[in-house]
Amino acid sequence: MVLMPFVLACMGARGPAPQQETASITAVVTLAAPQTAEPMATPAAVIPALSRALADKGLTMSPTPVSTEQLHRLGTRTHRIQALVDAASGELSLLIEVTARPRAELGGRYPWQVDATFTVAGAAAAPLVDHQRIAVSLGHIHEGEAAALTAAMDRITKRGAVLADRYRRDGQ
Repeated sequence: MVLMPFVLACMGARGPAPQQETASITAVVTLAAPQTAEPMATPAAVIPALSRALADKGLTMSPTPVSTEQLHRLGTRTHRIQALVDAASGELSLLIEVTARPRAELGGRYPWQVDATFTVAGAAAAPLVDHQRIAVSLGHIHEGEAAALTAAMDRITKRGAVLADRYRRDGQ
């Protein structure tokens, strides 16, 4: 009777998940002020964090062939992801578009709403699009959109890596 839980636990055990080979991905993170829709500089800490999150999923981030300013000049998200895929020669591509809005002060904290739109695409299949709304709280009134993106960075980069891995595994 004492060994029964151990026997049952071993019966449901699975082997390690099969490892897929490492794939290359082109990724761009854009930040825009929602009031003016003007592009802003993406904080320096975001790209290394995204690279680490992608590496955890077996994806190697390759240099981005287009600048965020060039992408922002294109009209729609469809045009932007298509330009990124074309510039990456049909490689797997990830576009993360972020906006951040301040909310009313709450008890000495400054809440922000960070909206991220993830688009993953390759040459052969339809893009995978996902949206995520993240609430963050900043400590000072002078902190802006870049600080809000930095505060939400871990959740955004992990979600982007999961979506890119899902797109790759599904063979799209």
